Amino acid sequence: MDLGKPAKIILGGLTIWPLVYPFICVVLFFTLVVGSLQLQPNQNPVTSGLPAGMLVIFALHLLTAFIAIGLLVVYLLYLYHTERVPADKKALWAVVLFLGSVLAMAVFFCIYIWPSEWPRDAGPERRPALG
Repeated sequence: MDLGKPAKIILGGLTIWPLVYPFICVVLFFTLVVGSLQLQPNQNPVTSGLPAGMLVIFALHLLTAFIAIGLLVVYLLYLYHTERVPADKKALWAVVLFLGSVLAMAVFFCIYIWPSEWPRDAGPERRPALG
């Protein structure tokens, strides 16, 4: 199974999102908190329901969770259909991808998916560099 360049770019972007999102979430949350603290004395901070900003954070949380689950499925399918990963390491990578989640997916992407050329009989000394 070999992916084209556009598919690799999309997969790479989706792989990076769960790693970047926690930082975006913290910034959004503190922006909401600081914004609510800067209310004028005559403004009423109590409204019915959640503030719109919290709904955005909640939606992004759900989106990120679904992306992470979808990525796990994609990576496991790729793992078992590719010849890039040696057969004796496929079970190990399956466990690492499952337990290591998005961090392991980023490493797997850099090692096995992103390199465009991959020699069929590549030993450890002939495999392409990560860059």
